[in-house]
Amino acid sequence: MVLYHPKNTSRCETTMETKPAPAAPSGGMETAVSTVPKIRDIGTIALEALGKIDTVLAFELSVMNDHMKAMEGENALIKAENDMLKAKLVQQKEDEADIYYYLHKKLDANYEVIAQLESDIQTVKLERDAMDKAFHIKQDETQDAFAKEKKELTERIESAEDTLHALEVFRERKIVLEDTIAAMESTLAAEKDNHKKNLLARTEDQLDTTTKRTMMENDQMISELQYQSKETEKLLVKYKALETEVVHLRLQLKVNKDTEVEMAKRTHFYQKLIKKLNERVQSDHVAARTHAALAQGQERTKTDVNKANEDMIALLQTKSNGLETQLRTLCAELADARTHVDEARAEKHAMLAQQDDTLRFLSVAIHDITHQLALSGHGHAAPSSLHAWQAGDVIPAKLDDLAPSDVKKVLQMLFGKLHAYQAAIVSAESKRNTGASRNISTLYHHVDRTKNRPRNRREGDGHIGHEDGGRSSVVTTAAGRLGASVLLSTGSSRPTIKTRIVLPDAHRMSLPSAAVSPG
Repeated sequence: MVLYHPKNTSRCETTMETKPAPAAPSGGMETAVSTVPKIRDIGTIALEALGKIDTVLAFELSVMNDHMKAMEGENALIKAENDMLKAKLVQQKEDEADIYYYLHKKLDANYEVIAQLESDIQTVKLERDAMDKAFHIKQDETQDAFAKEKKELTERIESAEDTLHALEVFRERKIVLEDTIAAMESTLAAEKDNHKKNLLARTEDQLDTTTKRTMMENDQMISELQYQSKETEKLLVKYKALETEVVHLRLQLKVNKDTEVEMAKRTHFYQKLIKKLNERVQSDHVAARTHAALAQGQERTKTDVNKANEDMIALLQTKSNGLETQLRTLCAELADARTHVDEARAEKHAMLAQQDDTLRFLSVAIHDITHQLALSGHGHAAPSSLHAWQAGDVIPAKLDDLAPSDVKKVLQMLFGKLHAYQAAIVSAESKRNTGASRNISTLYHHVDRTKNRPRNRREGDGHIGHEDGGRSSVVTTAAGRLGASVLLSTGSSRPTIKTRIVLPDAHRMSLPSAAVSPG
């Protein structure tokens, strides 16, 4: 059936269920309903008229029947629209009732909030009045306390100013007294110097030639000892740097060894591959010559295969040459690294030789002081043990302030410390060399075998170097000490001693094959 929208005049066709039409309240609706059976009677009459061939009447009746059907559809549509409007009206009334209820409820809540806020405002006003009163009271108390404190501080400032004036007067008097004391001390020092010079002049006149020479040697030994101490510190710093460099070089050697082994494996693999390819090419050539007469049509294909094999062989040979070049480069780098290690070892042994010279100088100085004490009759007062002077004892800034026996103790202590330090260095180096000797010897053997260089000559030289180093170690004798004392008495700043102090066998380290004996 056709429905009309109240706001839109367009028609839309919808299918609706046939329901019994509700009773219309108006009289027009009752008239329309009562006419339905009459329309049906007219239809029957129309049929009868058609049967009697009354065409005009039948046409009019059919037109009226169609008009009545249209009116019935419009009536049903108006009823449905009326019902829909009634439902909307009921819904709007319910919504208005809900909105009215919500607004009244919201107004009641707002009224309660307003009342609560007004009560809070009154409470805050009361609290603010109380806080204002408390603040004014506290401000008055603070001002009173500040006035009292200001008065006390003013009195203290006046007292401090009086004290400051008294201190300034005292400082002026103190400056005058200090100037007087300084003048008196300078006068006393000048008199002491004069007395000391007089006493030294008298003492020098009484000393014999041997005592004067001993004093000169002591002064020279002190200066040489200071110089040797500075040089030892420099050598220690240099030795630490060399140790670090040796560690880096060992790591580099290990990396080079691994790289060389890998390159050797690759080269061996490529050589086998080239050999197999050569054999395959030779077999291909033989097969080509055998079947040349039987398969002339395949000659071009075989030629292409041979050409491809030759290209592959050339490529493999190029790769093999490149690998051999890399191997030679690695061998050269390994030789350079080994040269650096040998140079570091040579520098280390040179440093140990200089430390040997320092120990020898201390030994000569101790012997000379012992001889001097024996000549002067005080040799029994100085013990001969190296532990006569302990490290915790107080040592004066200058050796001139010490007696000859105390100087001997100090030199013995320095000799023992340097000897122990050198022994510790040698022991640590021997342990490191023992741990790394197997890897280094294997690496050297592999590199020498790769380069086809014999090692018998070098090993023989190293053995000879050990023997020469063993024969060159000479024990310091009394003649050597006498020669050193003569050099000290000539006035040279740094004597050169040709002999070496021999360490015990437990502290000796075997020299490498490339190192030269520093003796």
